[in-house]
Amino acid sequence: MFSDTENKQLNTTRGTQITGKGDPMPKKGSKSGRGTMLVDDGQLSLFEMADASLEELSDHLEYVVSDPVTAFVKPDEAKKKCLTEDSAETHRLPVASPPLAPNDAFGHPHNDINSVNAFCAGLIDRFPTLTGHQSYKPGSTKARLVEMLNECLETNTTPRSTTDRRLISRREMASRLCVNHTLFSSTLKDILIDYEIVLEIIQPVATLPELPRFGAMPDQIRPLDEASRQVVTRYPNLSKHQHYPEKSTANEIVQILNAQIVSSGLERSRGGKISRKLITGRLGLSQTALTMYAQILEDYENEVGGKESVTEAKIPAIRQWLEQQIDQGTLLIRDGKVSRIQMFSEFGFAKTNTLLIRYPRLAELIEEFDKRVAETSYQPKEIVEKLRRLRELLEEPPVGKDGQTFDRTELSNLLDLPRDTLLRPPFVEVVASEELKFKERLKSDPFLASVGGRVFKCHPLIELGWSASFATRFKESFERRYRKSTKDNAKVAFSAATELLSFIATNKSAACVALLEGLSNGVNARNLAKEFTLTTQAYRDSLVERYDHIPSRNGKLTMTNSVIKIFSNDGIFPPHELGLIAFREDNPNHLRSVAEVTETTRGKPKNPHVDDYLHFATSMLKQAAEVRQIEITGLDQGDFNRVLRAELENHEFKAAENPAKVILHVLTRRLDLIKTAAIKLLDKGRALWDRG
Repeated sequence: MFSDTENKQLNTTRGTQITGKGDPMPKKGSKSGRGTMLVDDGQLSLFEMADASLEELSDHLEYVVSDPVTAFVKPDEAKKKCLTEDSAETHRLPVASPPLAPNDAFGHPHNDINSVNAFCAGLIDRFPTLTGHQSYKPGSTKARLVEMLNECLETNTTPRSTTDRRLISRREMASRLCVNHTLFSSTLKDILIDYEIVLEIIQPVATLPELPRFGAMPDQIRPLDEASRQVVTRYPNLSKHQHYPEKSTANEIVQILNAQIVSSGLERSRGGKISRKLITGRLGLSQTALTMYAQILEDYENEVGGKESVTEAKIPAIRQWLEQQIDQGTLLIRDGKVSRIQMFSEFGFAKTNTLLIRYPRLAELIEEFDKRVAETSYQPKEIVEKLRRLRELLEEPPVGKDGQTFDRTELSNLLDLPRDTLLRPPFVEVVASEELKFKERLKSDPFLASVGGRVFKCHPLIELGWSASFATRFKESFERRYRKSTKDNAKVAFSAATELLSFIATNKSAACVALLEGLSNGVNARNLAKEFTLTTQAYRDSLVERYDHIPSRNGKLTMTNSVIKIFSNDGIFPPHELGLIAFREDNPNHLRSVAEVTETTRGKPKNPHVDDYLHFATSMLKQAAEVRQIEITGLDQGDFNRVLRAELENHEFKAAENPAKVILHVLTRRLDLIKTAAIKLLDKGRALWDRG
């Protein structure tokens, strides 16, 4: 089969008009032109034969050849093929005989085919269309051209065009024949066309060795420099690039590459190829100028090897690093996969996933370790410790404002983690699971209070002896009264209230026992005011043993007074008629200033604590009167208050004194004085009685 170019050449071969006798006819439209017959282009050369050959060729004119190859097989076969291909259309042109030089007339009959040498005989037998070219007049230009072409075919030395190697070189043949090369575009054109078709069959262009490029002259080898010799010794296949003309761009590129190989190796770009930018920079060329020299660069890349990117060259080191990190438990995980950020930072890569798209081998390596992480449920040691700490925190978790979910911001702060970390595995699963359990507990457990983003357990009250109904009422009241409080305020209030309740439950005094039983059994809290007052005063006394630091005691008393007031108003505690008095902090080493020494005390009470103690004594007097059903008039109460105030003014108070004991001490002393005065009166009366 012929190439497209060959078919085109064959189809454009001239056609001829002939008579039935084989004589040339005028062109179509001439006066003598009648009875014309169209001839296929492939048969054109048959008409430039001697007269003796016309009879022999008459058989060929009875049919038209439509297949270019048919022109080169035996006439009988060609005729048979054409007769069977009725549908084939043939391009026909009028026959016009070309102008000939004076010495190019047909030769004599003695120039017969039998006089041709053996090679030509075999050639003509194989390609019959060349027969007509063998009978030109000896010594003519055409005859000499045919003889020269036959010799070239025999020795495989046909000169080919450098622009299209399928064509015979017109200039070379013109030089050998010593004629003007323009003849090959007119008179001698048909001969070359027929021989070019034969040449493609005998010696196809695809089988020819590659021509040297960029002006290389392998036949004129010049001495190589030291760098070129070393390169050729190490890479023999690069020898074909060592003979470009000096000062040519190709030679300069080769010299740069040779110098790189000899010194430190080829300079490569990020993709592993030879750095084009470096070469164009040195030679002052544009980036696109190296396109025509791409083969040189590719040959060097293929021969030297190592055609891989700088990134992919690190794959063995990356694999070793990943193995080591897993063994040490320091490989970070993000969303159940290897942390790209950690790995990219370790090896100086850009922190973008386009790196994995650009380098598929690196992506395969990371996918391999992603799969291993998933299969082995690997977690870094740091994450394992954080998970343990998280589970501990979720035993008493910080609760959000809705009281139903966990405060993840607070959890993140306690774990020293970014907030969004708890929204990713493995933390998100743990938090979600515990949060679901927490919601279920809130629904089913009546002793869990959620206030200020924190859960408070009321179960210890049950363990101390308080009834479940009281614990439930206390829990509901606590949530209701402190629902808008902050977490810290709610925590302090709950602690103060439960501490007081714990004291009541554990103290064995009659007032505490009565208070515990009454509140647990649903007794109206107002009926237990006396017991509650005595209990709170006893609680105040207990702080002396628990806290040596007086400000700590007073802080506890302040918070206790606050919760008593709140829960008393809600009916959980009895009314509090006497608040818990703060402890006085005396400093024996304090020296009074001049102002304090000279300060007048006129109109000021001698002791600032008298009013508090007097109020306490008055309330106790009222309670005692109610219990014993004694009516006390305002005059009696006024006398009592006046005398008691006078006694309290003269009393020297000490730190941490119980108000009840102070009043009892004053009253006892008053009773003793009354008793003493009564005894004196009785003794005086007896003496008068005895004396008569």
